[in-house]
Amino acid sequence: MIRRLAFALALAAAPAAAQNHHAEVAAALSAFMHSINTNDAGAFLAAQQPGTLIQIQRFKPDGSSNLEVFPAAEFAARMRARMGTAIDERLIDPQILVTRDFAHVWAPYSLDIDGKRSHCGVDSFGFVKTRGKWLINSLAWTADSTGCPK
Repeated sequence: MIRRLAFALALAAAPAAAQNHHAEVAAALSAFMHSINTNDAGAFLAAQQPGTLIQIQRFKPDGSSNLEVFPAAEFAARMRARMGTAIDERLIDPQILVTRDFAHVWAPYSLDIDGKRSHCGVDSFGFVKTRGKWLINSLAWTADSTGCPK
């Protein structure tokens, strides 16, 4: 009887833990997006594991594309260089998937710079929970200047 009760309690606790992880990932993502929108390079780097690489697939109006891969620290330097520039990146209906201490977020986005639409695309974030904290360990996005929502 005690074993059955323990098993039932374990099953009931699993969805609650998953919901808690989901909320924690959503909070980590929100803090990360705040770092982007405020050009806070320190917070941007603190939200990631050291050595994280960024991948950007840029689509050109002629249909061609190119892939850029570089360290997150390089992007942080770009952020520092654009201080004073108004950045407004908005995620559209982010999908968060979590299993244990591993999560992935996929979200269409739009990006405005100084009030003008720059481009749109899809963001892809990989998260791992390290020492009790959700950190980004993979970061990729597409960038397309055509077909963006208004």
